[in-house]
Amino acid sequence: MSAAPAVASCSLLARLGDRLAEAGVSYCQWKGRGRDDRWATGEGDVDLLVDPAHEGAFRGAAAAVGFKPVRLPPRRALPSTVSLYGYDPRLARLVHLHVHWRLMVGDPWATHFRLPLERAALLSAEAAEPFPVPAPACELVLRVLKTVLRWSSVRALLRAPREAARQQWDLRVLEERAPEAEVRRLLRAHLPCVEVEVFAACRRAIHPGAGVWQRLSGLIALRRRLRPFAVAPGALARIARIARALMRRPRATKRFERGAVIALLGGDGAGKSTAARALNRWLAPEFVTVHAHLGRPPRSLLTLVVGGLLKLRKLFPAQRPPLLELLRHLCTARDRYRLYVRAARCAAAGGIAVCERYPTPESRPLSGPRVRELAARRAPGRLVRRLWEMEERYYEAMLAPDLVLVLRVDPETAARRKLDEPSDYVRARALTMWETDWGRTGARVIDAGRPLPEVLGEVKWLVWDAL
Repeated sequence: MSAAPAVASCSLLARLGDRLAEAGVSYCQWKGRGRDDRWATGEGDVDLLVDPAHEGAFRGAAAAVGFKPVRLPPRRALPSTVSLYGYDPRLARLVHLHVHWRLMVGDPWATHFRLPLERAALLSAEAAEPFPVPAPACELVLRVLKTVLRWSSVRALLRAPREAARQQWDLRVLEERAPEAEVRRLLRAHLPCVEVEVFAACRRAIHPGAGVWQRLSGLIALRRRLRPFAVAPGALARIARIARALMRRPRATKRFERGAVIALLGGDGAGKSTAARALNRWLAPEFVTVHAHLGRPPRSLLTLVVGGLLKLRKLFPAQRPPLLELLRHLCTARDRYRLYVRAARCAAAGGIAVCERYPTPESRPLSGPRVRELAARRAPGRLVRRLWEMEERYYEAMLAPDLVLVLRVDPETAARRKLDEPSDYVRARALTMWETDWGRTGARVIDAGRPLPEVLGEVKWLVWDAL
């Protein structure tokens, strides 16, 4: 029986910082200073600037502590940036790293800019916890330029004053720590195209008391100076942005480099559905996911028709299983296969498919082929043989999942939990899974008799580790 590793004594970000220091990676947290309270709860993104020469060492250190790279559609991704997610068991939630090889600011669906200040930020980085940060003068320049460049003309008119008011305290702290002479020296050495006067105009523009003309003039002047570093979005990105704005609930579009089909197995009362819902709530807001219950797949029109005919047939009881009953099991196999195809395609494209009642060889007594078993009660003819061959081909076409999690609970506990089914029926199904030897199957067995938070914590850890 496997178990999740013990929760680390320090946070995921602290462990990443230690690994990067050991690897000698040149990097810094280029924005977000003072957000330790947010990170302590797993909220917000962590923005890191990494020297491209150390990309391999950075990726290795991040992977060593459990960060996974994810992919965004090209229309939603900034150039020279990547996203990584890690699972911190202390927070029971995901931590998002936004990693820049170049300092890109703005939105991918609007004109965005590179700030050619990477060398200045990395050379001036000061020790801090959990990551180094640029010197105050460099951070002040980055903060002011980033704020102005994110404006559009409408935003400058309507939203800029509220945004500026929220930043004034941080800006005043940076100004107190950053001598004016140091700011001037940094601009002349690393960004001569932005004159000191233009920077001062930008600083005045983000003051809450700035007028509309001050904001627009600062924006126009800065964009003109940084024109060589502007990247215009394509028409597809603009259209996609409008479509998302019209949608009430935008769909998650992030995918992993390697998706996975996760099978949750167990008898009735083991908590499979509870675990599946918890995984979906945890992953679906960020990543492309599919929740598939192969024990109860969506019924096709053919299945509904056969089911209706079978109900009529039951008005006239027969000694042997009627052909309609065998045909219904074949239709169920077809419906399960269709749902399996949807799950497998999701995983092939980098998504996560969470599947209940996946028909593995060990769980087939609960969700597997039935035609051959039922046909043994009658003299099988050619048609019956054809039905069971077709049914078994559907199950044989469902390949093994990437991860099998078995929620194992003793039959008596299962009967106490599952009150909406006859207790003998629940015990029998739970006993099937309880007596199975899982040692040689590669499945990860979880003691589902423990408190629910412990079970869900182990499920999340094993799923994240498998991605």
